[in-house]
Amino acid sequence: MKKLFLLLFLAVFSIQTQASHLMGGQITTSQNSGLYYLVKLTLYRDSLGIPMSPTQQITYTDSTGNFIIATHTVSYVIGSFPVNIGNGVERYEFQDTITFPYAGKFKAFTSNCCRNAAILNLPNPSSNSLWLDVDITADPSNSSPVFLNEPITVAQLNQPFSYNPLPFDADGDSLSWQLDVPMDIINGTTLGTPIPGYVLPPSDTLVPFSIDPLTGEITFLPIVAGNFQVSVKAIEWRNGIQIGYIRRDMQLIVVPSTNTPIIIQVNTTVQRTTTNPIYVNVGESLTFEMNTFNLDSGAVSVVPGGSIFLANTPAIVSSNLPTQNGYNTIINWTPTLNEVNNTPYYLSFRIGDFSYPFTFYNDYTFRVIVTNTSTGINEITNNDKKHFIKSIDMLGREIDPKSTGFRIDLYSDGSTKKFFVQE
Repeated sequence: MKKLFLLLFLAVFSIQTQASHLMGGQITTSQNSGLYYLVKLTLYRDSLGIPMSPTQQITYTDSTGNFIIATHTVSYVIGSFPVNIGNGVERYEFQDTITFPYAGKFKAFTSNCCRNAAILNLPNPSSNSLWLDVDITADPSNSSPVFLNEPITVAQLNQPFSYNPLPFDADGDSLSWQLDVPMDIINGTTLGTPIPGYVLPPSDTLVPFSIDPLTGEITFLPIVAGNFQVSVKAIEWRNGIQIGYIRRDMQLIVVPSTNTPIIIQVNTTVQRTTTNPIYVNVGESLTFEMNTFNLDSGAVSVVPGGSIFLANTPAIVSSNLPTQNGYNTIINWTPTLNEVNNTPYYLSFRIGDFSYPFTFYNDYTFRVIVTNTSTGINEITNNDKKHFIKSIDMLGREIDPKSTGFRIDLYSDGSTKKFFVQE
């Protein structure tokens, strides 16, 4: 049986390397001083493919993408290459610096030929380049968002799959996310364009390929084995105005396996309801316990992450230890007034399930909302109390409860009501 899976592994990845070693990537920017910015290009490589080029090109343009400001050749970040992220995929980082000529909107992009010929959801994929970009509002106080989670590159056929790139903005700007179309460059220009004919990876009709608009989690139930391209876009908002975005392309390989998926059990000391999100009051201790069980008795890994660990008073992993058939993970957090925010905190668990020759990863994401009376959000004292908290739009931004159009009302027990109110 092991020989059979090894042959399958080699077959899948040998197909993948026929045209390209590149599996995806992203560009992010970080404001350093004034209009001086650090720019990071991250690329993901199939380790069985051709070697990664030691240099890459990043081109900077104005907001329209028509006027080139600069083109820089960049090299590996010293000491950062390569990093094995699992299942035969390596991460490479390239770093650049630029001083923008004025405060305002700019773009940066890179383009590499060519995409993998084995990709099934792109027509003629080997004729397309891997095109990545970032849209940034340059000013002395703004950096682009970043992705906190690495890509997941292998999914199990006919089993539920969940993945969260986990966008995060250190400036506190609001984020929304969406599935996007992989891009290519228009010949003779600096403009990227969606690749015609792209379709989402095939999925069971009861579990379509989709992204959760509140958590950013991508889920589907794969029904076709092979290589598929996925693109996700995280959009940055300030005062209701879009000020930038980042994009991640990733290649996902669906493989058959006899692996039995891991079972998870979640308990929390302050859960008012069985549904996401979790509400916690200022000064209240949140203990979040996750137990994982592997019926196949294979190796299990659990990696907690998310913005809850980047708060002013960060959460603490008090236990993350193997058990007889899985893992026991405990997170403790006691938020202070500094953590009260209309934007939820995110707690993510990446669970790895080793089944030779693959490790199947899935992400499980929870929103944590910190409440307090002094902010106008009613404090929760028992399960019987249910208070209206606020109304939000589809992007998660707070709106007037009397607003017309589509809105979601949030309540203190974790329940929601959706409305569409006409004029």
